[in-house]
Amino acid sequence: VDNSKCQKNLSRDSQSTKLSNDGGGSIFYSKRNLDFDNSSAFIPDLLTQRSEYIRVVWSKQHRPPKEYEYAVRLIVLEPFWLPHTGIIRHINDIKGNFRLDPSMESLLRNDFPKILNQAIKKAYPNCWNPSKIKDNFSNCNIYDVIMNCYRSSGWRKPYFAYCLKKITENETEDTLVVKLSEICDRAHRCLSAQRQAFTVLVCAAFRGEKDSCKTIDLSTREGALARFNECMEDYLDDHKERAFKSSFIEPARFYYHATRNDFGKDHVNVHGINWYLALLHAALSVHLPYLSAMS
Repeated sequence: VDNSKCQKNLSRDSQSTKLSNDGGGSIFYSKRNLDFDNSSAFIPDLLTQRSEYIRVVWSKQHRPPKEYEYAVRLIVLEPFWLPHTGIIRHINDIKGNFRLDPSMESLLRNDFPKILNQAIKKAYPNCWNPSKIKDNFSNCNIYDVIMNCYRSSGWRKPYFAYCLKKITENETEDTLVVKLSEICDRAHRCLSAQRQAFTVLVCAAFRGEKDSCKTIDLSTREGALARFNECMEDYLDDHKERAFKSSFIEPARFYYHATRNDFGKDHVNVHGINWYLALLHAALSVHLPYLSAMS
């Protein structure tokens, strides 16, 4: 990759995209992000800080620590793409809808029990009481498990409700059964697994949808670039996920397998994943299509 040439091409583009992150901070993708910030990613008293604060600090593109300079030289992506991921863009799209209609957020919070009931009714049309239906895979009560997951979602609550309402309106009965099962499989476990349930829900809500076609003028350079970025984003999320698994997750699981530690092996994908996500986030400014637990 000819970095100098890419930077010249990107510098002609004055468009910047603001994306929310898990902690309510923001990331700006623009020509200003092609140079690393001289400030440090170091956070004093890290263990006492909240996830929201950690995520805001680490979302800036800091100059990498000396120990990781070699790793940075191996990265072939432009800095523009390192923090780019679909789930952050989807969350930003929802936030944009909340700005257009300030009442939507509070309505979604208040109506969540009704939204959940409607989702279960559509998935199981023959049920007479949605609150009593059990998931076929996990054998847990769908209403209770998802409701408990929602209650512990914090800032994610209106986004949770928005996405569940969206898939209920747009998906078929069979697809909805599968998605509710995927959510239940994670939602009845720890907070880290519940974050993964939220990720599943958001991705399902925006599956196959290209919002830019409806809102952006593709005859302009800025609009065409934004549309191209969405297509590139789909590929890049898949590529990042595969690289992440082959570099971190699978070697860790193999170690536990080789030492006959099934408990450790089963928890790498839920708990161990957060250490590796935090490492990439803080040291290399790389975001993946997962929402990590920072504290």
